[in-house]
Amino acid sequence: MQHPPVTEREFAVLMAACPGATGARRLGVGVSGGPDSMALCLLADRWARPRGVTLDALTVDHGLRREARAEATQVGRWLAGRGIAHRILVARGARPVTGIQRTARERRLELFDRWARETGTDRILLAHSADDQVETVLQRMMADSGPDGLAGIGTENRVGGTALSRPLLAVARGRLAATCRAFGQPWISDPSNRDPRFARVRLRSLAPELARSGAGPEQVLAIARSMAAARAVMDDHCSRLILDHGAVSPAGFVRLDAGAFLGLEPRFAELLLARLLRAVGGMPWPPRRARIASLAAALRSGVKARTLGGCMIRLGDGLEISREPGPCAGPVVLEPGLRTRWDNRFEVRLDSDQPARLETLDARGWAALERQMRDQAPRPDPWTWPQTARLAYPVVRHLDGTASLPHFVRDVGACRTRSGGRAVIRFCPDQDWIRNLAMPTHGT
Repeated sequence: MQHPPVTEREFAVLMAACPGATGARRLGVGVSGGPDSMALCLLADRWARPRGVTLDALTVDHGLRREARAEATQVGRWLAGRGIAHRILVARGARPVTGIQRTARERRLELFDRWARETGTDRILLAHSADDQVETVLQRMMADSGPDGLAGIGTENRVGGTALSRPLLAVARGRLAATCRAFGQPWISDPSNRDPRFARVRLRSLAPELARSGAGPEQVLAIARSMAAARAVMDDHCSRLILDHGAVSPAGFVRLDAGAFLGLEPRFAELLLARLLRAVGGMPWPPRRARIASLAAALRSGVKARTLGGCMIRLGDGLEISREPGPCAGPVVLEPGLRTRWDNRFEVRLDSDQPARLETLDARGWAALERQMRDQAPRPDPWTWPQTARLAYPVVRHLDGTASLPHFVRDVGACRTRSGGRAVIRFCPDQDWIRNLAMPTHGT
């Protein structure tokens, strides 16, 4: 079967469906060297130039295959010949024994995120195609991931704080190879795409039989479109429920009226819990559906406290979900002027000429602050927070011995360091619907 290439005009229409990308001034493009990502890069370059958008092609050397570095270098030579800026990002860490593709994806996104923060890149374009969407939905069907999972890959979303757009999500993979041929562009074939150890490859080999059985690409994509629309409606309902009956704290916890929660239809309650646990726990995905169903049933039966997904869940006068301190990310160094993402929950920017250390407040730090603030009246807001939320909140410790604790003072100026430094801390979960409900930034 002969596939037509994607035209520049068609690509402009596809980009218009990605408002986050069309409003950007600087974009990155993930380019592995395969036909999908090479086609995306060439189309994006043609789109970006007349619009004055800066474009960087980013190839990750995962260190998983000996040929990876040479392939990344070859991609750079091809793109240099077309005047496209190219960078090789090198992943660090031991080679995983299991979950190789998942680990590669996580490392790739971490490198994209770091690049975006260091360069001021607004968004990363990825070359997921309609075939990738089909494979994803089929995998999630087998995993019983529920309606959210069956919505498949989003055209635009955030992963680990990184803003991502996938303009080719409705385009068949064969058309992307045809696009490369139309550009006269060779590509690299990754042998892992033929390795039957990976579930995606096994599903790919079953595609003809699935199509004959009535589960072809069009049917699967129709399911994904329906579920994506349902997911958007669910996000809106969850947002309205919290606006009417609860609140999202800038400290990263959520409270909801107990009656409002217990009055929800059970499946809706599970979908709400999945969203809240993912956001508050800073996880890339929610806990498994069966575990969330068990949690919801326990709360309805009168259980007052449970832990799940790195969160403490309490039900009294209200439902309260807060981050547990134990699973939080470790200390990190804050570089002056750069945004740092911590625990996949908070964005921190240090306005100073000196680096600082970001870490959890922990029990010892809280005890010291209690002694320091015991006579302050009225007491600052954190005394009303769940203890877990206080201990899991980030504190910025500066080289001059001072700490930036925006939540412990009423006078913003009182929290500046002796060297004049300032820290801004913002609760920024991956999910935009809950990110928009959080109260204003905490600054010191």
